[in-house]
Amino acid sequence: KNLDESISEIQLEDTLNNMNNLSSKISQDATGASLGYGYVQFETKEQAEKCIEETKGLKIKDKEI
Repeated sequence: KNLDESISEIQLEDTLNNMNNLSSKISQDATGASLGYGYVQFETKEQAEKCIEETKGLKIKDKEI
């Protein structure tokens, strides 16, 4: 959550590239504008938990995710 509205799904994927994520999606409204949050899918619960720990305090475009 707390994603800058200008962040694309590709930018989010690139940021999390080393986290072994399978896919990511940014939620959008009916006009296609970002809602400021998204979802990231992992193969295992352990991979997801590792990503959460490693991204604590991570900033993308001056916003902490």
